[in-house]
Amino acid sequence: AAVLGGYAFCWGFIALGTAGLYGLGLEFHDAEHLSAMLGFLLYVGVFIWAIAARRLSRVWAVLLIGGAFMVAAASLVQWALLP
Repeated sequence: AAVLGGYAFCWGFIALGTAGLYGLGLEFHDAEHLSAMLGFLLYVGVFIWAIAARRLSRVWAVLLIGGAFMVAAASLVQWALLP
């Protein structure tokens, strides 16, 4: 859960962060790099939380549902930005 769920959660965070920052006017590569750096820090925190959590079902639920929500939101933002 820590490795795969954390990856899915952070992938959604990076996708949403990149789309959101680009939508706010930041250049694409700057938005991508900033989101990736923050995503790495988030991955470390999520990894530690997933290992320390008492209920594995809650970890999977938060990571997978949160990751899917962020990917869907990033997709909507990207769709709105396309001409």
